[in-house]
Amino acid sequence: MKLTGRTTLKTLAKASGVSVATASQVIRGVGRISEHTRKRVLSTAEKMNYIPDGRAISMRSGERPEIGMIIQELANPFNAEVVSGVSDYLERHGYFVSVLDSRNDIERQKRNIEAFIRSARGGLIWVPAHNTPQKTVELLRNHSIPDRKSTRLNSSHRCISYAVFCLKK
Repeated sequence: MKLTGRTTLKTLAKASGVSVATASQVIRGVGRISEHTRKRVLSTAEKMNYIPDGRAISMRSGERPEIGMIIQELANPFNAEVVSGVSDYLERHGYFVSVLDSRNDIERQKRNIEAFIRSARGGLIWVPAHNTPQKTVELLRNHSIPDRKSTRLNSSHRCISYAVFCLKK
């Protein structure tokens, strides 16, 4: 079966010979669906490389399991270690991490923050660039993005755990 473009729930349902509602229930593991239908939909999903749309799931559930991280100079070995530690910790607690590098440039940092807002991340851990204007900080507040700032990242689990706890609120 040759497909072009992204496989949607609708195309999965059509290829499986079921309704969109049935395909959705199978993918979510809910509902009273026969074992035969469940296997058919899951097999088709695998063949089509179906991946549920996280944005749609977030809109329905209100949960956003992706945390953004903006740091300065990702190439710095210390920062790379911190990103690795934060990423490992958050993944163990059900979060995904997206990392952007501001390179201590306030304009680039603002574009990074705007990108995080557009993609509706669940929160942001960041190290503000030198001379970050208050207007940039207010941008996060105005869009209700939970954030934790640090002037120097600390990879200890206590610090990371605190940041995650605050982001969950």
